[in-house]
Amino acid sequence: MLRRFPLAAWITLSVTLVAAGASIRFDGTYLVSDQLVLGMLFFVSAFMLTVALICWLPLLRRLPDTRSTGRIVILFVLAPALSMGLLASMALESEEAAAARQRTHLMRVAQLIVDDFSERGRMPVLFDDALQRSDDPLPHRGDANGRSLVYRKLDADSALLCAPDCRVHIEIEGTTIQYQTWPKGHPDPCGMHSDSSYWTNAEPAP
Repeated sequence: MLRRFPLAAWITLSVTLVAAGASIRFDGTYLVSDQLVLGMLFFVSAFMLTVALICWLPLLRRLPDTRSTGRIVILFVLAPALSMGLLASMALESEEAAAARQRTHLMRVAQLIVDDFSERGRMPVLFDDALQRSDDPLPHRGDANGRSLVYRKLDADSALLCAPDCRVHIEIEGTTIQYQTWPKGHPDPCGMHSDSSYWTNAEPAP
């Protein structure tokens, strides 16, 4: 009984680390801060594995050679090792997955602008105005990674939405949304932009 209690707590902690990592990784965003937290959780699992290897494996030589003792020691080592593997797999993201997540987020932001246009008959001067009038609780004011995202009204019926860091932009014509790549070497479709996540003025900054 005394051996089972620390083992249960050890396994529970490992499962909790994985559950915390999954909730962060699959919440619809994947910010740099999320990656840092996943790294910290991985570090905790690695520390637990190190403790298990140093403190528990030597006990196999000292304790009676029984199946139950061996299983307990193996579980002490296996639990953090599995949590490390799962956390490492969560932290990895292919370019295709990152691009798909980026597209989904930017299309969501563009749809917010289109909905505002449909209700008012003209493009919002500031993105902040459309956001305040919307019921969409955006997770943050930026692209899918929380980096710079630029909105620029072109005229009453059209606008641009640019994500400089991931080199894509969206052309909005009335209620039509066109997702466009932004080839390397080409100028920023939105032109000069401010340091804020979105335009705070109708015209580009000088």
